Order: sequence, then C-alpha cells, then structure tokens
Amino acid sequence: MKRLPIFIFLVLPAFPQIKEGSLGIAYFTNEKIVMVGDSRITLGGLQFDDQCKVAAPGGNIVFVTAGAASFISPLRSSVPSWDNLDEAHVAYKKIIARYSTPAGHLLDIANSFAESLRLKWTEAANHYRAQVEEGAPDGGLTRALFGGRDSSGRLQLVDVFIAFQASNVNDPVSAQVGYVQDCPSNFCSFGNGAIAVEFIKQTTPRAAQEAKTWRPSPDVAPKDVDIERTMRLVELTIKLDDRKTVGGPIDAVQLSRGGDLRWYRRKANCPAE
Repeated sequence: MKRLPIFIFLVLPAFPQIKEGSLGIAYFTNEKIVMVGDSRITLGGLQFDDQCKVAAPGGNIVFVTAGAASFISPLRSSVPSWDNLDEAHVAYKKIIARYSTPAGHLLDIANSFAESLRLKWTEAANHYRAQVEEGAPDGGLTRALFGGRDSSGRLQLVDVFIAFQASNVNDPVSAQVGYVQDCPSNFCSFGNGAIAVEFIKQTTPRAAQEAKTWRPSPDVAPKDVDIERTMRLVELTIKLDDRKTVGGPIDAVQLSRGGDLRWYRRKANCPAE
C-alpha cells in the first residue's frame, strides 16, 4: 500500500520525468573488465535504491551507465519512454542480428546505443526542452561504458557520452563514442565520481591512509580482490558524499579475457543478461 502513490507517480506523470543515476566505475586491464554501479536514482526530488545500472547483454559484453538513466514520458505523449539498460540490450541484439557475434563489434554496439539515445533525447528536447535542459545541468545527459572483446580476444572498453547543448537550438543533443585507451590506475569512473577519483589517485591524506590500510575480508578469494577493490570505491562514495546521491546495493560483473562472464553481485530485480 505504501508504494501505490509512487507507482502512480512513476507510471502516469503529468510532466516528463528523468531518472538521474549517480556513479559507475570500471576496472580495466588486459585480463579483465569489472563493471560496478550503485542503485540510487533521483526522480522528482525523491530517491530510490533499486535502479539497474550494470548489465551483461547476451552474457557476452558488460555495460554500466550513470547520469540520466531513463526518461519517463507523460501520459498520452507522442514521445516514447526509455531506459538505458533496455537500449543497451536493443543495440546488442541489433548488431548480433547483423554479424552473429559481438566479438570485434563492440564499437558498433556502442554506436548503435549512442545514436538511439541521441535521437530519443533530441525528440524529447523538441517537446520538453526545459525539462531536458534541467536534467543536464552541466551539459551531460548520459554516460556509459561498454566492455567486450575484439576478434582476436583482446578486451576493449568503449565510452559513450550524450550531451545537451542549450545554445544549439536546432541540434541540441550530441553523442561522442570512442575507445578508452587508458584508465588511471586501471579505474575509470564517471557520474558522481569525485570521491572515487580522490581515492584512485590518492590525492588526500585520507585516500593515502585508505591505500595503506584497506584489505579485503579474509573470505574473499584472490581472484575477486580487484572486484572488491572496485566496489570499495563505491562504498567510500556512499559513506563520504554529503549529497547522498550514491547509495543502495552495489552490482558488479566481470568479463575475463577468455570470454567468461561472471556476476559477483546482482540485485534480484536486475536481469543476468
């Protein structure tokens, strides 16, 4: 009964609603890609801790997103609603239908995802410009990372950035897609990632102290230490961020160079593939 008013609010909004996600982190080496995300989203001034930000389309690639996680269209609007994870799966299936394999086509998947979001955000901006502009206070709408393998089995990471440019009246939404060549200390973070970057780069005394003292719990297997270390960056952000925009359960998935994909943490409401 307590969730009923929220349910009505989400399904039948009087105005478009944008779910704002908060933090995504990838750990990227030649041997593995770990994708980690929190669960908190902000919607209409309310916060919920059940958002799926990490995905593994087809069980073959890994994905994490932050920023505007989804768009909820008003009742009887001609503009469709969408969710970033759904769009990632659609892009994956589209490229698989064309090439039969994701290997060597990670950039194609990311480009398909980016173009779909660019068109959707453009349509939304044409109808609800004020709301879209409000959802991109620093110009950024959506950020996402795709991880996968090339045709020879080497791991790749592709970055997607969807931006809103208020000064561009006719074509306000842009998409940038490109391979990630390097991540500082093997970590790439985005969204509300300032605290994560502080601890990755050890730019403060508390970060330096953390680097000296943190150890995974004794029951963590050696193969999972990198996952635990990546999750720790989210935990620190949850603990130390005064804005409280990061929170909820942490999801984590790993793709190895050999192609094995393994969920380490996953909320029950989030699909395995």
